Amino acid sequence: MAMRCAGSLARALVRACLLLACTGVATADTDASPATIRSYVFCQDGELWVADRNGGSITRIAGGPDFPRAELLYPSPAARRITWISDGELWCLERGGVVGALGVVQGERLQWSPDGRWIAMLDSDTLIDARNGTSTRVGGYSEGSRGIGYAASLEGWVSADEPLFGIGSEPWWSPETPPEPTRYAVSLRPLWASLTGYWPESSGHDRVLWSSTAPPGGEGLAAAAVSPARDAVAIWTAERLLIVHLQTGHERAVSSGLPAPPHLIDWVRYFDWGGGYGGHVRPPTLIWSPDGDKVWAVACGDGNGSSEETVKAWEVEVASGEVTGLMCPPERQEPLPPPLRARLRTELSACTEGWGHFLRGGRIVAPTQRPPEYWLPPP
Repeated sequence: MAMRCAGSLARALVRACLLLACTGVATADTDASPATIRSYVFCQDGELWVADRNGGSITRIAGGPDFPRAELLYPSPAARRITWISDGELWCLERGGVVGALGVVQGERLQWSPDGRWIAMLDSDTLIDARNGTSTRVGGYSEGSRGIGYAASLEGWVSADEPLFGIGSEPWWSPETPPEPTRYAVSLRPLWASLTGYWPESSGHDRVLWSSTAPPGGEGLAAAAVSPARDAVAIWTAERLLIVHLQTGHERAVSSGLPAPPHLIDWVRYFDWGGGYGGHVRPPTLIWSPDGDKVWAVACGDGNGSSEETVKAWEVEVASGEVTGLMCPPERQEPLPPPLRARLRTELSACTEGWGHFLRGGRIVAPTQRPPEYWLPPP
């Protein structure tokens, strides 16, 4: 009996030790960095570098006096490619340290499609084929039939096959007749329809998430943005902030405490400035926090968004609707290994001081699921 008890106790101790050992390994691995991160590609002094998952073994990928200076990085969803914008041109880093140009672009905000096939340039309403750099204008101003002007603003991706658009349509009018209401909508437009120059009046393929008919001075559309989980869309109007859930179509007003933005999505801005904002006015912008608990609403007045005086921003709690005015951009940089954070302290500080980097949405450091060797040229 005593021997059986001793054996049972020994086996229990072994199981406990194994469990403790496994738990310790898992905890240490989690504390160092997420298990999927195998390297960090980062910018320093305009050059590209790579570090291992612990922030060490730092190696230069590319640089030099003729290298297109890299400030903010935009990794593809699977982090097989990393893009950045330098002097109005889009560049791409691929496996083996290969750097190539994807062409001239307008604007500074971009988003990869979930499948990594397309790049959306949000400021210029353009889709870029990430394989060859071919660009297609999918938004902007259009003179439709029946005396109606349309404006479509590319707002991001809901899925690989469905870009998100904010749409404004306004009947033309003359001084002899009173202006008619403007119609606004936030819609999911099939990718094929976007690439073939389709407009709202010609087909019923759009999936409308929200719409409003606004008399002059009434509710209009400022911006829309897809949640990090791609299960909801935040919509900022002249009167409120609301959330629409994609699966159910349920609409929930989060807050009415946001001031009306100075500019709405309408055809007048395209008519006045010859297509897009053209550098005159940065559009109102909605940005979700990485965890989806908050939405940041940013309006840049009549300036270009680079000076602090022109920026007005608010933080909205999605659950409670509480609105807080912001004087400076919120911190968006994810935790980094201590050696890497220490090395980039100056660059990280510069990135959080002004609204410019925040609104562009890129990052100085891009965590990737590839080993450091993936990004380095062959010996």
